[in-house]
Amino acid sequence: MYWGHSHLFGTGYKGVIKKVKRKLYDMMINTEKISCYSLGEGNVSRFYKAILKSRAETIISYTSSLFKICKYMETHKIELRNCNLKNIIITSETASKADVEVIMKHLKAHVIHEYGMAEAGAIAYSYEETENIRVFWDSFIILVDENGKLFLTTLSDKVFPLFHYDSEDRVSVREVYKETVLSLCFIEGKFRDILNIPSIEGETLTISTIFFDHVLKYFPGIYSVQYRQLPDGVGIVLNSDRTLDLIALKKYMVLESKKEFNNINFDKITLSQGESSKTIAGKHKVMID
Repeated sequence: MYWGHSHLFGTGYKGVIKKVKRKLYDMMINTEKISCYSLGEGNVSRFYKAILKSRAETIISYTSSLFKICKYMETHKIELRNCNLKNIIITSETASKADVEVIMKHLKAHVIHEYGMAEAGAIAYSYEETENIRVFWDSFIILVDENGKLFLTTLSDKVFPLFHYDSEDRVSVREVYKETVLSLCFIEGKFRDILNIPSIEGETLTISTIFFDHVLKYFPGIYSVQYRQLPDGVGIVLNSDRTLDLIALKKYMVLESKKEFNNINFDKITLSQGESSKTIAGKHKVMID
């Protein structure tokens, strides 16, 4: 399990005791936890080798952590051999189609979406295939509006009750019964992850970071992408373990983006390379300051 949240153990002797107890519980359920806090562009090989050493059948991880490992494999032309891996559960972060395709290609295992949130726990899981994310319909009522925004009502008394709770998540629906969503295809991202970008006509375009993720994550060597909203444009920070050709990358981005948006003012989009930023829980940050 590639995970964060070690900050929840606290500090001092109580924190040490909690860590020891957690380690014992993990041993009892045959689980090995590897902290994602230190996973960066410069040490991905150590995390890849951990997969080989553990010979695990299932990996549970933040999407961004596995994506980095797979892009490392792609960059260094590494083939996964003699591995017991069968299932990969991606959780806690949005997984784009590009993320899933890259992970399946290089780790050669079945990818399972776990969709949930701190307010409600696990809400849905992939069933039989990756793009069939079945809602736990006996515990939740899921409604999705015309814009693809998901609203949640809890039926269980085990968690704090939620009524028509705005998840801020944009989703693609697979199966509906009388307006109630039974399964999803994809959780596409947060509505708040929107960029304001000037057009060549001088107007402002509102474009989701998901669009640029789809474009940029297929480019060789890119491990993750982060966005900075600027007063007169957008800054995109690219993470890699090698020096990227930003001029060639900009040309590629312009060419691919024009297939969907032909009026973006690309002079107002700047590309740079830098270290990836994470949340306190070790998750990938989409929008940065």
